[in-house]
Amino acid sequence: MRGDGAAANAAAAAAARAATAATAAAAAAAKGTAATAAAEPLCLHAYGFKLRARGLACILRGFGGPPGAPDTQQQQQQQQQQQQQEQQQLASASAAQQQRGFVCAISAAAAAGAVAGAAAAAAAAAAARATATGPAARTARDAAAAAAATAAVAATADGATAAAAATAAAPGEVVMLLLLHAAAALLQRTREAAQAAAAATAAAAAAAVPQPAAA
Repeated sequence: MRGDGAAANAAAAAAARAATAATAAAAAAAKGTAATAAAEPLCLHAYGFKLRARGLACILRGFGGPPGAPDTQQQQQQQQQQQQQEQQQLASASAAQQQRGFVCAISAAAAAGAVAGAAAAAAAAAAARATATGPAARTARDAAAAAAATAAVAATADGATAAAAATAAAPGEVVMLLLLHAAAALLQRTREAAQAAAAATAAAAAAAVPQPAAA
């Protein structure tokens, strides 16, 4: 029993450390997401203002414009082509910003899933340690810890899959679909892990109840 208590304490301490690390990772991801979301719209707005200023200059040249400015058809065509290229770059930057937002959201969800799994492991280990009175209770405790660890690993794997899908050289629509699919899989894994942890905790509590002696 003393060895089982030490093992349970070690498992609870490891789960607490994992939860702390996952919480720090989630906070860092949220901080990076906030900084990116705050900086990129300003850059895109400034770039769009630059495009509008150039378009206004082209219109002024078309109406006679400032004195001394050459007004040739070739120059107008070059300016139009340059403006189209810059508009395409602006659209690409907007799409890239949206994809980065999806990646940050999926990463934050994966970190939250890992935190939830570690917290479930710590709670199950604490409950089993408090009520462990026999082999059945110890078995239920081990099952709860294994289920929570599996949930944390699954959440981390889903986050890695989403990040790999986002960085793959694929069209924007395909990347969006892959990210949405990964998010759905992550939510399903988290839900299943929570149900498994709850069932294991209930089994540990039931096994800890003293059974009446047989007549």
